[in-house]
Amino acid sequence: MLTRKLPLAAFLAATLVAASSHACGPFFPNYLLADRQANLLYLPEGSFALESSRLVLADPRLPQWRDTSADKPAAPTAQDLLLKEIRASGSLAAAEKMAADLPTASRLYVLGAVAFTERDSRARDYFRQLLALPVEQQGEWGLKARYSLARDLMRDYPLTDSRSSHGSEQELREAFDLYQQIIDAVRDGQQDPELLSLASLGQQGRIKHWQSDPIAAAHLYARQAAQGSPSGSLSLRYTVDVLNHPENEPFLQPGLDDPVIQQLLIASFFTRSSNLLYEPEPRPFDPTEIKNYHNELIAKLAQKVDRDMPGSDRLIALAYRNGQYPLVTLMLKNAKENGLTAWVRAKMALRAGDVNAAAAWYAKAAASFPPNETWGFQSYSDDIVGEEFVTPVCRIHAEQAILALNRDDYLQAMRLIYQAKENYWPDVAHIAERVLTVNELLAFVDKYVPAPSPSAPTTPKNAGRDSADARLRNLLARRLMRAGQYQKALAYFALAEDRDAARAFIDAFPKKGHKTAQAQGWWQAALILRHQGMELTGYEMAPDFALYGGGYSWPYYNQGPEDNSAVTSWISDGERQRVQRSLPKQDSHFLHYRWQAVTLAEKAADLLPYKSQAYAAVLCNATGWVWGRDAQLTKRLYQRYVKYGAPFPWAENFGRDCPEPDFSAIQETVKKQ
Repeated sequence: MLTRKLPLAAFLAATLVAASSHACGPFFPNYLLADRQANLLYLPEGSFALESSRLVLADPRLPQWRDTSADKPAAPTAQDLLLKEIRASGSLAAAEKMAADLPTASRLYVLGAVAFTERDSRARDYFRQLLALPVEQQGEWGLKARYSLARDLMRDYPLTDSRSSHGSEQELREAFDLYQQIIDAVRDGQQDPELLSLASLGQQGRIKHWQSDPIAAAHLYARQAAQGSPSGSLSLRYTVDVLNHPENEPFLQPGLDDPVIQQLLIASFFTRSSNLLYEPEPRPFDPTEIKNYHNELIAKLAQKVDRDMPGSDRLIALAYRNGQYPLVTLMLKNAKENGLTAWVRAKMALRAGDVNAAAAWYAKAAASFPPNETWGFQSYSDDIVGEEFVTPVCRIHAEQAILALNRDDYLQAMRLIYQAKENYWPDVAHIAERVLTVNELLAFVDKYVPAPSPSAPTTPKNAGRDSADARLRNLLARRLMRAGQYQKALAYFALAEDRDAARAFIDAFPKKGHKTAQAQGWWQAALILRHQGMELTGYEMAPDFALYGGGYSWPYYNQGPEDNSAVTSWISDGERQRVQRSLPKQDSHFLHYRWQAVTLAEKAADLLPYKSQAYAAVLCNATGWVWGRDAQLTKRLYQRYVKYGAPFPWAENFGRDCPEPDFSAIQETVKKQ
């Protein structure tokens, strides 16, 4: 008898609950350059949804699944409203009276539906009467009646207790045949707007599970998944979890020579993290024993799987991810070349220390992978620190960029990583900000990153801020601002509000004039830098981490293995020197622009009368900008005020409760003099 007969409905509900759960905190993307050795050798997991949809070919005579939840329903007819009212009556006797004037087929169906909901035995009679009508009279209700009658025979009632028994063997056989009639009718051209044919495949799979035939169930779910049905994929996850447990080995053995089951097992192991299941029952085997059993299964599959079979490349990748390198070497000897096998060969070459061979295999892998193939999100694990949305060709380009950096080919590294720009933005930012010179980045952006088109009046304020193109142009603009190339920087701010703030900052710098007017200019520039410095001069990476809006000063990857001299590093001396030159020459703190704003504020104070309120207020506000961040600077600013400034009542909270500088009072004093 099969173990773990978790009712599929309960499993699906639990899976959906688990799938909608997320950890607290921000999204931290995987930063490949923080641990280059590990990321070069690591092969991401595949997507079970994708792999399960490829087990068999789609049936062109059955509909493709589509999400209809967002479809706008047609305006209900008078009959639709009456049918809804009848189904809500909750009483078969009342329903019979209300349905008396309906056409025969619709009357029989709605009465059967009410009886089915009430678990009334007369439901079957109504559905059978409907199916006894000539086909042309059954209309749209024929498929529905077959489906509902089959559910009644299965005792698959709404809100059924998961522990309830199902129908007898004879009832299950009849139900299976009814579902097959639906599938055959749709394949012969009958309209199926509610996709009952796909649901019927899933129901047939349930019946086979109840009959302790998981191999047959897997075939049915595979057909359902091939039509794009998420339920088919979820059901396959449940089925393969049953099949690959040691307790159920007797049920699996007949399937080890079945190509569909072989591919299903490979897909399960190849996508292990995305194939995690809710565990409602304790498992009697410990994890080590299960892993050893799975390794044995992989070895058996390696002996049985033909090189021409779909999924054989996944088996090679699986063996690599599982650390079975001798097996990988053996299977690669006769493997068909494609993107995945080339990717594995590249990693095997890296393990052997042959970087040139790895680079050649990476190039073949990048050229061979379908550009639109995605493996979806992969969460934190022992192998990756952050979350990652895996698009194989993008990941391959990112790994190629690591090799290009290592050979000091910085522009090629930038071209490669930018092909993966949306998936690996921290890596793009690292190369753009820390490795390329300003002029190199300027030339790259001018060639590859077009300016955004003007926003329509209805475009939201921040629309486009998060695209990689906009972020890179903003990163360049901030680098130019930090380099003092203010006018040039204006052209690269992607958003008008950032460009306007930069222009206001530039215009605030004092020209020739009275000292008070110059002080006001320095003060205005200091204020803009204090409050909008992240957008105007902030570093995308360290020390400001503008990629998180300044909300996190010490991201998880700041001290990775690449900073550990005991670990073999892929960082060349040339890159290391460039990175060092890219950091702030002074005030290299988180939110470094605040210290620069303090410097501008002190320039304003230098031009103000020492005993004026404005002098004291400027120093007070500047102290608040670094309060709790730089005790030495805070102390120096306060001592400057005490030494030269006049006492004011608010000075008791110096740096914490400061008024605005009153420049007009100084101007009035000058006029009187």
